[in-house]
Amino acid sequence: MEQGDILHAADRRNHPHPIIYIKKKDSEHFYACIISHDAQNNDIRMKPEHFHVKNKDGKDYTVQYNIKKPSYLVFKKLIKENLWIEDEAVKGKLTDEGIAFVIANTPSKEMAVVHKGPIWEKQPYEIAGNTEHDLQNTRCPGDA
Repeated sequence: MEQGDILHAADRRNHPHPIIYIKKKDSEHFYACIISHDAQNNDIRMKPEHFHVKNKDGKDYTVQYNIKKPSYLVFKKLIKENLWIEDEAVKGKLTDEGIAFVIANTPSKEMAVVHKGPIWEKQPYEIAGNTEHDLQNTRCPGDA
């Protein structure tokens, strides 16, 4: 995977939004952020010039900017497990301008690894060294 690749989750029912690969964290995890079509909280509207339309073979990417339903960068930096992604097939790709936009507009502090359900349901988060019991009242960094 390369910085700016747009990927889908293996479990699209619980994770419908595509994510942007930012960079590798370690052998089992990577940093990512979410693209949404619904502006919420601090989400930031993206621009058409942030997205490539076609891949190197000249085929259209399945994830592109949509004028009728604009894309928003969800203001969260996530740590995802490599197993989270559907496959390594790139569904879209950011331009250099898009990558710079994402880097400039994602928080420096990341959320812990999300294991169950969409992040907006605020499921327990895995935090290194904590037990399942400790996680019951754990909140995501940045939550009010």
